[in-house]
Amino acid sequence: MNCPHCQAALTEEVAACPKCQFNYTDLGGVFGEMPTLKGALSDMPRVLSMREASKVRALLRRFDRQFPQLSFNLLLTTVPSTEPLAKYAFWIFNGPELCSHLHKGGLNFHLLLVIDIEYDRANLSVGYGLEPFLSDEDLHSMLGVASTNIEKKAYGDAIPEIMAKAAEVLHERAEAIPQVYGLRRKRRSNEL
Repeated sequence: MNCPHCQAALTEEVAACPKCQFNYTDLGGVFGEMPTLKGALSDMPRVLSMREASKVRALLRRFDRQFPQLSFNLLLTTVPSTEPLAKYAFWIFNGPELCSHLHKGGLNFHLLLVIDIEYDRANLSVGYGLEPFLSDEDLHSMLGVASTNIEKKAYGDAIPEIMAKAAEVLHERAEAIPQVYGLRRKRRSNEL
């Protein structure tokens, strides 16, 4: 994980960034009250139509079936600050609402997509357990497919694009894992 302020490498155990002294507990004063997430989809400003929200919930259920070991959460909100969205996403991701104490460190396989409708920006954060498999470039590519629709405030179209790209990248990473660890598929033999 990187510091959302200076991008220095962080570990979960540090109280403040060793480089810039960024501190998670200070973010409450910046962003106010922690929003209450409502399941996998939290549309705080209610910008999705009922049909769009239903479609997104169906995509989230499908994602859960495809990747049962992962958890994908989506928050549409108005960020009460011009601070970088990465700071806000970091605050939400590490708050008490999203991840239990059982899902800390390398056991955290969460993805959090935050869309700020005020400034038409998005952030995709991943837990420590996914960081070895997903690079910053991967995350940018997932968000990049929807940049036009986010700028147009077409969130009902942007979200499926991001989720489809995320699934594509995750499938690619899953298929590469055996090769990374030197495992090969055993050949079957029909000989007796």
